[in-house]
Amino acid sequence: MDRLLEHTRREARYLGDGIVLVDSFLNHQVEPELMGLMGQLLAQGFEGVDRVLTAETSGLLPAFAAAQVLGVPMVFARKRRLKNLTDEVLGVDVLSRTAGETFRLSVSRRYLPQGQRVLLVDDFLARGNTLVGLLELCRMAGVEVAGLAVVFEKPFEGGRQQLGGLEVRSLVTIELDGDGVVFR
Repeated sequence: MDRLLEHTRREARYLGDGIVLVDSFLNHQVEPELMGLMGQLLAQGFEGVDRVLTAETSGLLPAFAAAQVLGVPMVFARKRRLKNLTDEVLGVDVLSRTAGETFRLSVSRRYLPQGQRVLLVDDFLARGNTLVGLLELCRMAGVEVAGLAVVFEKPFEGGRQQLGGLEVRSLVTIELDGDGVVFR
């Protein structure tokens, strides 16, 4: 955990308005060794889940890393419906904090079999919209949510309160501090 925190303090940039840029190691350029560490930390304590679920795009790599550690499949909800999604598709509309637009999260029911235990993973927890959408997809599919794990959480955005009291594991917490941020 210390290595991830140190790396974040060195590489992350605050853009203002609560936006933190981590593109040098998470969502544009990826450092495989650091991603492996994130996977280990995100997966810790969730042994026994059947799948890991995330939303494209920035949640893909942390979710994959966690799924690899757990030895289970990773499923990702798409942000647009593709013509080759022919199975019964579950969908929910979600407002994106960073894109500033609404998109439809879609996943094939086939990859969320009823009764399975699922770990939800994402890169950021800000306002909670994406995770709320993933929770709704899980409810629609009849799967049990074993837990939620995120790389970064911004408590000042209130996302945790949107998640119905579910426990959330955050690897790094971002707090506002005057005109900047503090990573803990």
